[in-house]
Amino acid sequence: MSIKKPFPPPLDELNLSLAPSALMTYHQAVFHADEKGATVVYLVDEHDVTSPLQKTPGGGHMYSAQPDAPLSEHLAMQLALGLDHFWSPDLTLIDLNTPAFEQCWRTLAIASPEFTHWLVESSETDVEPSEETIERRVDDVLLAAADYRNGKTLMRHRDVDCLDLDSSFSFTQEARLQRWETERCQGTIGELDAVELDHLSQATNRQSRWTVSCLITTTPLDTSKKSGLWVPDDMAKKTIEQRALIYAFGSVMRQTHLGGTSTYSALWSGTSPLRSQDFTTWKAAYKWLVEHVGDQVPDQGALAIGRQIAAREVAALSVNMHTQWCNGECYGITTAQLLKAPDGAWTELSSSTCYGLLGQENAERELIAAAQCFNAKSVGKTAA
Repeated sequence: MSIKKPFPPPLDELNLSLAPSALMTYHQAVFHADEKGATVVYLVDEHDVTSPLQKTPGGGHMYSAQPDAPLSEHLAMQLALGLDHFWSPDLTLIDLNTPAFEQCWRTLAIASPEFTHWLVESSETDVEPSEETIERRVDDVLLAAADYRNGKTLMRHRDVDCLDLDSSFSFTQEARLQRWETERCQGTIGELDAVELDHLSQATNRQSRWTVSCLITTTPLDTSKKSGLWVPDDMAKKTIEQRALIYAFGSVMRQTHLGGTSTYSALWSGTSPLRSQDFTTWKAAYKWLVEHVGDQVPDQGALAIGRQIAAREVAALSVNMHTQWCNGECYGITTAQLLKAPDGAWTELSSSTCYGLLGQENAERELIAAAQCFNAKSVGKTAA
């Protein structure tokens, strides 16, 4: 009694030149047989793949602060955040010659007991200076400090010798820090649209995952908070600037529930927030938002918020691609032409592979689409 072989035959019995991916353990290959032989479509692994961020315009750049990361990534991340080699605000980036810094220093000096004490000691009198005197002497000190920075050490302004603000007054560091925080927010220090990242590692399957900071509400114990940074390239910046004009008034939301994931738009400007219907794609939800925003022009505050939302959204997409690449989720889809011998053995006549599928879900969708295409062709031939 002969044992009937399964149909379609398992992939490991087809003598394929390219080994199927482990994903095929959970999916049925596309198998189409005719009088000339058979065609099989299946997924294969892609090896030695370049990072998608390097070959995708608009993908930006990712840097890690983890101990095993290259020094070049540490330096690039510090530069983008305006930090020094000790991961502290780089206060040397502050230009003391600017009116903005002088105004900040002036405000702190007028309110500082340290400056008042310096005035009393330098004037050799115990008389407490008036507010008018303090304000006048602050301006004298700033002029003297400017001369000191310009190398004019012999100059004097109203009996004030040229001096160094940093060594003479401790609150100068506070003024530097205040200006650093302001300029960091404005993007004149560091990269304005840089997005901080968290790193999640899973020891059980040796996989890692990068995600935009604070996007995950429940943080696992093996998470390194803000240990990475995404920095946009020129194309990503243009995308951020375009979306910021829309996200100043609303955003595209994704909500996960038992039935799956809902994608919709929320328009929060005005007194009555408006929620769209659910969409199947981000593109459709974004189109709805664009139509409802219309030609409105946002104010600077709303535009800054919209820019942050846009930067995090673009970063999340790039970071997800990088995570898939790090975990080896790189695939191709192979189409092989087969010939069956009289003894039942299969021989591969030819094959072609289209690589570049990133992520398991994307690869699985391509396999399903191939199956639907073959099914449609089969139905057409039958009808004919």
